[in-house]
Amino acid sequence: MTEPEDRPVYSGRTLKQKRTIERDVESLFTPTAFIPKPTWEEIKRLDFFHPSVKINRRTLFLSDKGVAALTRLTDLLCGIPALSEFVSKREISDQVLESYNGWLEKLLQPTGQEFVDGISNTSICSLS
Repeated sequence: MTEPEDRPVYSGRTLKQKRTIERDVESLFTPTAFIPKPTWEEIKRLDFFHPSVKINRRTLFLSDKGVAALTRLTDLLCGIPALSEFVSKREISDQVLESYNGWLEKLLQPTGQEFVDGISNTSICSLS
């Protein structure tokens, strides 16, 4: 195994991948990314591992649109050899959700590049 590359991964993506990243990151920071006021019955129907974020002591469950965006971002990051050779899909998935929650807690919306490069840098740094 070689050492992980210490360069931004966003710049190495195709134009189509960059558009997908930008669109998905943007959609994660809209109200449609969350299930609006879920009832207890709706919450009980969710999978045990259904993605959620915590903001100001509130748990927000992701909608189908939010889950799809997170999944696409995770899959894209898992397809990058500089990450997938050193970090498991589960670790990347956890980092994507943790990073997303962090941006929401700060009330900031990153660009696709900030989001992806932040995750790749954090994942690579965790190897050190």
